[in-house]
Amino acid sequence: IHVQMVRYIGNVINNDLGRVMREADYKMKKWAIGSEKPNISGFKDVDELMSTSNINYYGASRRFWFVPEDMRFIASNNFLMFDTGRMTLKTEYIFLDNKSEKAEPSDIAFANFFTQNYLEIAKKYKIYKELFDYAKYVALSQYLKRNRIPLLWYLLANKNLIVAENSPG
Repeated sequence: IHVQMVRYIGNVINNDLGRVMREADYKMKKWAIGSEKPNISGFKDVDELMSTSNINYYGASRRFWFVPEDMRFIASNNFLMFDTGRMTLKTEYIFLDNKSEKAEPSDIAFANFFTQNYLEIAKKYKIYKELFDYAKYVALSQYLKRNRIPLLWYLLANKNLIVAENSPG
């Protein structure tokens, strides 16, 4: 049996954010290779998109990953509210010598379609709503830290609310 090693970025192993990141990534990759198809109008997997391109790099590994962008909040006297932001799908090639290159047009088209249709995808596939929600939480944490707003007391008082898991890989 072939096992893909999971690479986590950040301290997310064995917590719910790690689960969401892993499940969202696996589902997207199944869609990319065509082993599963989402119910999204206009969706094409990478192989379908590749038929319109003459570029194909041999000996290269495709790489796709999610990145939250433009996460902003509105601050007022008594509240902090999410204002805007979006989830994006990025892509590149990694060659056998571990050099990264810009991806071929079919991968870029797949990533662009996913990014442009992320909100529709998130409405139909809960894992992508969860991923965007967590992106907001992380952005909020960064905002609070950057603005030196103390919350350690609150976090310690509510640490029993943290959802944990035993992550595979």
